[in-house]
Amino acid sequence: MKKLYVNFAITLTVVGLMIAGILYLMKNSLFTVDWFGTNYLNRVFSYQATTLLLSLVIILITALQTEFQSLQLLSVTRIDGVVGPVPWMLIGTKKKDTWKTVGLTFSVIVSVVTAITIYFQVYRNGVIHSLSVGSFLLIVLYALTTVLWKR
Repeated sequence: MKKLYVNFAITLTVVGLMIAGILYLMKNSLFTVDWFGTNYLNRVFSYQATTLLLSLVIILITALQTEFQSLQLLSVTRIDGVVGPVPWMLIGTKKKDTWKTVGLTFSVIVSVVTAITIYFQVYRNGVIHSLSVGSFLLIVLYALTTVLWKR
């Protein structure tokens, strides 16, 4: 029971530090890039890469707490497992639902919504002045990064 309390305290501390870190990193990036045409896009790319690194830190800390047993949950070899029904989230409402189909569906939905949101934030607000193929691919890359971070 003591181990449970210690792990819970560690988890709360790490989550609190991560939230503080994310809020801090919104203004002060760990690194800077100048690959894109505007400072806004460079800053957003740096922030996305930093949050991806922070999510890997969370995975490592969780793995250390569970003596690396939690890494089995990240296995992609068993993604065809049957999904237990969660009707309020529309998960497992069909008999043929597997984690692969649910994950793919959620990934596509989150990517499309994120790409549309980024489009309105970036293109409509004048951060970029023409929607070139490079800008479009960058928007899709940000959307996919968001999907990977959420998973």
